[in-house]
Amino acid sequence: MADLRRRVLSVLAVMLLVSAAGPVAGTLQVAQVQPEADNTATRIQVYENGTAHWTIRIRTRLTTARDVEQFQVFQMRIRNNSDRHLSPFRERMRGVVNDAANATGREMTAGNFTISTRIQEVPRRWGVVVYEFTWTDFAVTRPDSDAIIVSDVFGGGFFITANDTLTIAAPTGYRIDSVSPAPDRQDAGTLTWVGRVDFADDRPRVRFKPNSTTPTSTLPSESTLSNGTNAAEGDNDGTGDDGSDGGEDRPLSTVLVILGVLGALGVAGLLYLRRIDGGADKPAAERTEDAVVTDPTSKTNGVSGAPREQTDDLLTDGDRVRTFLQEHGGRVRQKEIVEAFGWSDSKTSRVVSRLTDEGEVKKLRIGRENVISLPDTEDD
Repeated sequence: MADLRRRVLSVLAVMLLVSAAGPVAGTLQVAQVQPEADNTATRIQVYENGTAHWTIRIRTRLTTARDVEQFQVFQMRIRNNSDRHLSPFRERMRGVVNDAANATGREMTAGNFTISTRIQEVPRRWGVVVYEFTWTDFAVTRPDSDAIIVSDVFGGGFFITANDTLTIAAPTGYRIDSVSPAPDRQDAGTLTWVGRVDFADDRPRVRFKPNSTTPTSTLPSESTLSNGTNAAEGDNDGTGDDGSDGGEDRPLSTVLVILGVLGALGVAGLLYLRRIDGGADKPAAERTEDAVVTDPTSKTNGVSGAPREQTDDLLTDGDRVRTFLQEHGGRVRQKEIVEAFGWSDSKTSRVVSRLTDEGEVKKLRIGRENVISLPDTEDD
């Protein structure tokens, strides 16, 4: 399993960090907040002592009864063995927080980790996996000016991919004094950016100042983190003393990889997790059936030669497309990819666009169809 996680990390690091684009411009539209494609929404609630509560929601579209059934199985497995799904996230985030502490000179801790799941019915049906944790001394607190600043932990910049969102919320009793870059949406005390966005060094940068009348902010605690069917880990109380200004050289871009891993190991990789998890707790015959049913390339779709040998491995969406191309002569129509993997048109377009940006595939418009090919395939 360790080798699997390392492989996913390396693939996602290349996939997420190599591609970069400028900031998203224009007014945020409702369609961007609720995209057709799978997406990740990250919310950072800042508190007046510098602690931040992170909430990461990973959503996948449930379009069929089979999708719902598979997600419900995934929910059951989290309830039965939550630590199996929470431990990789907890381990990696603690590593990121330790690196940030070393770079900024502030004592930081990560704790109060939870994982929960739900099915959202309105306006569309989504399977949602939610990870939460607290990060002490995430922001710089300056008693001389009463300012709270979020910036130095983003040394090296931050990145959100297409359709994903990042929201930073002000502490209770504080207002947004300044922000860079400009968000796509600003509500009372909250700032939201919609991907694709490649932030510059130390960005996003947000400065909070007290309102004229400043109520006492409610600090995060174990009780405020647990709700619904969460499985909590409470070895850290999630609170900390006021931080001091420190260095600003350490990148937090590592979080991209972690969020990518969540997508792969959480919702986006749900079908593969069912197969991986089908170890000792299931009879051999049932495990074999599970592997056949949950492999998205094994269903009958009229396309021969789809990869079927990934029983003990986890492929990214990009890997699947490249393998599919290799096994079909290096060139296919985009709709064949849709049919082979059962993806939506929007998700397929997003995966292909990312691969095109990275130079992994070529896309050619012929009439009303897109033809996708490997770079070394000769054009007819």
